[in-house]
Amino acid sequence: MKGIKVVALGIIAIISLSLIPRAIINTYAQPNWIGDKREIRTGKVVIRLPRSQPEYFISSTSKENIGYSVKFLQLIEFIDTNGNNLLDKDEVALSRGILCGQVSWDIDVEQNETALEVKLSSHIRVIYHGPMMGPPKTAYVEIRNTIFTHETSINGYDIMSEQEVKIDIIVMNWPWRAQNSLLSLRVIFGTYHGEEITYGRKMANEHRKDPRHNVDSIMMRDPGLDYGILFRVRESIKVDGLNKTMQAMNWRDNNTLEITYPHFDDVLIHDPSIRIIELVAEKIGFMGWFAGAIMVIISALISYLSIISLRKKIKRALAS
Repeated sequence: MKGIKVVALGIIAIISLSLIPRAIINTYAQPNWIGDKREIRTGKVVIRLPRSQPEYFISSTSKENIGYSVKFLQLIEFIDTNGNNLLDKDEVALSRGILCGQVSWDIDVEQNETALEVKLSSHIRVIYHGPMMGPPKTAYVEIRNTIFTHETSINGYDIMSEQEVKIDIIVMNWPWRAQNSLLSLRVIFGTYHGEEITYGRKMANEHRKDPRHNVDSIMMRDPGLDYGILFRVRESIKVDGLNKTMQAMNWRDNNTLEITYPHFDDVLIHDPSIRIIELVAEKIGFMGWFAGAIMVIISALISYLSIISLRKKIKRALAS
């Protein structure tokens, strides 16, 4: 009888150590910047900047050669002729700021015990369109990428540690062509396998709005991957030091997102975020439930065996 109990207790110990902690214990790893690879690495996610530009290759640490591409393409100045705050097909772009072109951006890295910040900065080319376009102009753009070591609440976001990057976009000295124009940020999403990038293939996406925090979220998942990404956009922005609201956000069928900003004089600041969503977490939750069920069954078995053993001891005591 003692042998059976020992075996049962051993099974419980093994299950507890191998399955349950994965579901209920959070572990943390210090994010690191690997300069020669232009790579941010944590215990859960790898984010590469292969061309030293705001083009992100994002993957799980378990499958680094395949994942999602998030590319900040352009800033586009336009006149909103129909008043819907969107750059429509029949509206003409006045100028385009090239974010991902032929020129590498400067990269500065700062790290402390709570966060890793990788800052990209560049004087981007701004190309005028139409008559009297003249030579290209320039605008200054900074994109600060921050990954925290622990869960952090900042500016209305609950930022997940290790698997979410908070992005501060700063645009300065935009060479406006008109006084009543707007500025659209165009971002395209895709997948990559090795060095091959695929854009345009339709991804499953779900758009949600959190009115309590004024945050819009788009969750995307490519059918060929077992995890997805969550792109979150806060409606609040900073315009010339004042709190303002972005004009609009529009998702297009070719996996392109456009965010429209109001006219500003000097500085625009906006802070979206990108989070990787591991679908394996659902499996871990199931395993936790499964392990708990086994523990209940084994505990009941031990109780039953203990009762039988106790009854036998009582009978022996009464017989003697």
